[in-house]
Amino acid sequence: VTDVNEDAPVFTQLLYTGQVKENSPVTTGTAVQVSATDGDLLPANRNIVYNITAGDTDNSFVIHPTTGVITTAKLIDRETYPRFSLTVTANDQGTPPLQGSCMVTMTILDLNDNSPVLTKTAYSASVVENTGASVSIDVSPEISAVDKDEGINSRINYTLTGFGSDQFSLDPETGDLSTANNSVLGLPSLDRERHSSYALTVTATDGGGRTDTATLVISILDDNDKHPVFQQALYAIPDRYNEDTAVGTPLLTVLATDGDDITSPNSLIHYTIQSGGRGHFSIGRASGIITLAASLDRELEANYTLNVSATDGGLNPLHNFTTVTMTVVDSNDNSPIFQPTSSYAIMLAEDVIPQRLITAVSATDADIGTNADISYNMVFDDNSGFQITPLAPGSGGF
Repeated sequence: VTDVNEDAPVFTQLLYTGQVKENSPVTTGTAVQVSATDGDLLPANRNIVYNITAGDTDNSFVIHPTTGVITTAKLIDRETYPRFSLTVTANDQGTPPLQGSCMVTMTILDLNDNSPVLTKTAYSASVVENTGASVSIDVSPEISAVDKDEGINSRINYTLTGFGSDQFSLDPETGDLSTANNSVLGLPSLDRERHSSYALTVTATDGGGRTDTATLVISILDDNDKHPVFQQALYAIPDRYNEDTAVGTPLLTVLATDGDDITSPNSLIHYTIQSGGRGHFSIGRASGIITLAASLDRELEANYTLNVSATDGGLNPLHNFTTVTMTVVDSNDNSPIFQPTSSYAIMLAEDVIPQRLITAVSATDADIGTNADISYNMVFDDNSGFQITPLAPGSGGF
């Protein structure tokens, strides 16, 4: 009986699986071995030749034609080709040749050959000073990184370093930024007046130890936490201004400063006279210049005490106060007035002896100082036989 090629090769498995590490040296080791048998008797009808006929993208594998051993033909990048589905055929040598086939799934194992890549080389964020503990901070854009590897090699851990990094917390898994729990760490709150910004380094580390870094600049925004402070707690208007000083004359400038951000409304100061002055003074809202607003009369009021406030422009304004005093300098604006009368009647005997005091006159002056010093003179002919001489201060004798 002569053998007829009637049996096709049959693989021992319809599906084979294999693994190979990416970037493995070419033809090193066996990735997988397939095997088929043929039920014919003649050698020509039962001898089998193996071929990869489909699925070998980029000709990445080679199969030994008689042993069925599959090995790599080149370096394979898992990130480009993570898995192959190969079709392997077994052909006998009969006439006509018969064929069997199987599938081989080849998985490329990851090698940590890719570093994590942060989405940006520079990130920015801002937070208001005095913000409480563990408060989320928006970062533009969000801190994140990608790693083309898989498994533990693609697992990313985020850390934050640099001066002031202990004031903040970076979630190691998500990259979310927040303020640190300062009460636990014993750290002071964020203070813009102490540090207006922090330049930190974000590091993304994958499970294999590869890293990428980026800068993170955190700006500390101003909170209205500083009161205006006057340069002096007590101001005195110079004593060169008398009661004849013209309305509109600038008398004094008060000045307050605010430690908040000079570019923020929190440091803008406006001034107000809160009390005192009886409407005789005005103050420049922005300049702090105190100006005479109404005429002065020392005889009505000689001293003034103004309570002046400085208020900042914060949403919840803060205040401070100072005192301004003024003593009005006298002007000779009052004439002497005889007291108790401006008319005197005197009865004399015709034989009155010379140099005898016959009466005393007295006058007062509402001014002060030399402006209130009074001298007496006769306004008729001195040949009348009378004369006036000073007596006690403020009076004269005939």
